This record gives sequence, structure tokens and C-alpha cells, in this order.
Amino acid sequence: MPYKDKNIQNRYQRMNYDHRIYYKRTRDKAIICLGGKCVGCGIDNFDVLQFDHINNDGYIERKYTNGIRNVNDAGIGRQLYAKIIKYDEIAMKYQLLCANCNMLKHKLYLELLVLQKRNIPPF
Repeated sequence: MPYKDKNIQNRYQRMNYDHRIYYKRTRDKAIICLGGKCVGCGIDNFDVLQFDHINNDGYIERKYTNGIRNVNDAGIGRQLYAKIIKYDEIAMKYQLLCANCNMLKHKLYLELLVLQKRNIPPF
């Protein structure tokens, strides 16, 4: 919805632009802190890299306790990136995977869970 006052519209556009730049810079710094390349295949294109929980325990961090996020929650987006940059113990929970390797990891993990549920040995 366009604002009647052009100065306000320009101010909001500038703020939006500044937030996008800050978000990208913070994400890039977090990627560099985690090694800057995919753990699986070694690709170093920042646009395709994703943050992945090493132990597949992201659901624990996203749990709510009495309607309030868990104190140990790393957060999402900018909060997560800032904490990865600042705290080594949070950075150790994550790894970088490209989109393909991330999908393969989760597909294999889900297949392993199904085999365990049916008491079938994986190999």
C-alpha cells in the first residue's frame, strides 16, 4: 500500500533495503564461521548453502515451554546467525550442507527411522 507522504515511503524502502543488506552480511559471516563450504560435496556457493543440525535435533530447539521459547533456543534467521558468529558452542551444533546434500541426509535419515520402526537391519 503506497503511503501518501513520499518521504515516509522512501524511509520505509530504505529501512527495508538496510535490513536485507544486514541479513545477508550476517548470514555470510555465519557461513564463514562454519567453514564456508558444504560438508558433503564441498560446494562453496553461499546461495545454495543451508544450516543443518548435525544431530537432527532441531525439533528440540523449536519446542515451546509454556508458550515461551526454550532458553537454550538459538533462534531463527538473524538471531541464529548472530549466535553462530558469537558463540562456539552453538556453532558446533550446526553444519553447512548444500540443498542436495541436505535433502539426501534427511531422506536417508527418514528411511533409517522406518527400518528401525519395523525392526529391519539397515544392511
